[in-house]
This record gives sequence, C-alpha cells and structure tokens, in this order.
Amino acid sequence: ISPGTPRARHTVWKAISNIQNKWELNAAEMARLLHTKAPTFHSWKERKEVPVSQPPLSPDMEVVVAVIAIYRSLSAMFSNSKDQVVWLTSKHPEFQTSPLKFAEMSSPNIFQLRSYLDYVRGRGT
Repeated sequence: ISPGTPRARHTVWKAISNIQNKWELNAAEMARLLHTKAPTFHSWKERKEVPVSQPPLSPDMEVVVAVIAIYRSLSAMFSNSKDQVVWLTSKHPEFQTSPLKFAEMSSPNIFQLRSYLDYVRGRGT
C-alpha cells in the first residue's frame, strides 16, 4: 500500500479502530493515547481514514505508527486481547505506572514503550 493513498489512509484507520476495540478504549482515551485532539480523532472516525502522507511522516503519524507497533508486539505476546488489556492497565515498575498511562503522558513515552516491548521480545539492540 502506497502512503498517501485513500487505501493507505483507510487501512491505518482500520488498524487504529481495531486497536481501540481490542483494548476497550473510548474515543477520548484513544485520542489521548494517540496524542491527538478529540475533534481530530472524531474527524478520522467520521471519514474512516487517518491522513497518512508520504515519508517523512509527521510527528503525529509517527505516534500512530508506534501505537500500531505496540499493538503488534502485544498481540505477539498475548493472543487474547483481554490479556493485552491487563498488561496495559497493570502497574509496571519499569514505568512507575501502567504502560497505558505512561504512554498517554507524552509522545516520547510511546516510543520508549515501543522500544521496551521490542527489547522484551528480543528484537531490541
């Protein structure tokens, strides 16, 4: 799928929507996780697409890509989405809070969580 095409924008929306459903997040929680404003997330939902452009990606889209990568890592670790939710919402000493709250605090935290999961899964350097 070529970035910037309607198909790419719709495919990214489907991924984000799936994550929201699997992780049992409401729209406000998903917007916080993606570090986007609620009206922006609502607009994506109405259009059923996320404005993905050609690389280099905007900082907003890098966050979206990182959230999708986190989802993929957790899906590899836990086949049951309920187990993913438990992991995301349980306090972890590495983050001093739950990974979900940690990720919501800042965009750099999302990238740190992604790196942490890559490391735990043996894909880190």
